[in-house]
Amino acid sequence: MDRVEEASLTKQQSLYIDEYLKKSKDDICDFMTKRDSKVLDVPGVGWVEYQIVDNIFWIWTAFAKTEHSITKLVWNRIIKKAKKFNCDKIQFITNRNPKAFKRLFNLEPIQWKLELKLSKEK
Repeated sequence: MDRVEEASLTKQQSLYIDEYLKKSKDDICDFMTKRDSKVLDVPGVGWVEYQIVDNIFWIWTAFAKTEHSITKLVWNRIIKKAKKFNCDKIQFITNRNPKAFKRLFNLEPIQWKLELKLSKEK
C-alpha cells in the first residue's frame, strides 16, 4: 500500500487492513473509495465505518479481530451509537454466512444479493 492510501486510514484500519481484505474479499480500490462516512475505532479490536442514511445506521465496513464475546461488546457500542443518532435500524452487507450473525447478534437477513458474471465472449 502506498503512502497516499495509508494517509486516509485510521490507526485500527492501518493495523488490520490486510486481514480485513483477505476475509472480506473486498477490493482495496473499493475500500479506499471516499464516502461521507465516519469511523469508530475500537483500540485493539478493529473498527466500524458507518453513515447515517434516512434514520438507518448503515455500516460500510467493519472488522473485529477478537473472540465473539468482545465482538458482542463492539456490537453493543454500535447499537448505542445508532440510538444516539435516533436511527430506526442498523443495516450492512456481508459475504459471510448470515446464520452466524443471527445467532450471535439477533440479526435477521432481509434479502439476498445474487450475481451472474458475464464473460466478454459472445
